[in-house]
Amino acid sequence: MAMDYTYRIIETILTAKQYTSREDVICTAEVIVGVVCSFGNMSSAWIKSYKEALKKLNTLSEIEMNELIGYLIDDNDYLIKQLKENFNDFGLEDYYKGMSFHSKKEYIKAFEYFRSSAMKGNSKAEYNYALSLLMGQGVTKDRINAIKHFIFAHESGIEQADEVLNDIINKGTY
Repeated sequence: MAMDYTYRIIETILTAKQYTSREDVICTAEVIVGVVCSFGNMSSAWIKSYKEALKKLNTLSEIEMNELIGYLIDDNDYLIKQLKENFNDFGLEDYYKGMSFHSKKEYIKAFEYFRSSAMKGNSKAEYNYALSLLMGQGVTKDRINAIKHFIFAHESGIEQADEVLNDIINKGTY
């Protein structure tokens, strides 16, 4: 996860289409950051790093931007490897494995994958991890720890976490 997020934004752009101008990169990066920040499936730390990357990207001169674009285009094998590694950096692979096991009612395996993904910053996994703790699916019920993780998911913008916390606090359910 110690990757330069400017690089992450540019690689995302280049996988969709090879842009050659600084303006195209900046414009598309703004759209990507806007989408990432509005969908709320990442932790606040990841969202902050995307916003910081956009700020950094805006400070690059035309020459620096062209050098970075040229480097990324020339080193396509490295780019593909980084994309695969970054898929794991977000914990997405673990999240989807957790969802798969959960749908098969294999709660112990699902819990482990949700925990792994949550530790990598995936807020949807954080919510599912908290729900597993609350319901005792794949793990002994732990209401206090579940509430803590629902708060983390809430802080990352997961609306369902708000609903569960509201039910716990106001209705005394669960």
